[in-house]
Amino acid sequence: MAIGRGRPDATQALSLVIPASLHSPAIHALAHAMNATLGNVGKTVFYTDPVEANPVDQTQSLRELVQDIDAGQVETARDRLAAIRLTTLLST
Repeated sequence: MAIGRGRPDATQALSLVIPASLHSPAIHALAHAMNATLGNVGKTVFYTDPVEANPVDQTQSLRELVQDIDAGQVETARDRLAAIRLTTLLST
């Protein structure tokens, strides 16, 4: 966990607590609490909604994939391997 100190300024907090990505959820919660207690939230810490590159309804997307597989519209690795084996057998 790192704690940084900025320049004293009447309009901003003086610190920032950042847990490493390898730390446990408990340590991350502690860092959030420390930032709140130190008055960092809204000054040196800003929370935002997660950004999803391609927002989709994942449950619906999975349903559509299953339907496509059932309809034979998806070539699986097993299908491809079988085709390669068949081509190899036919060419010998």
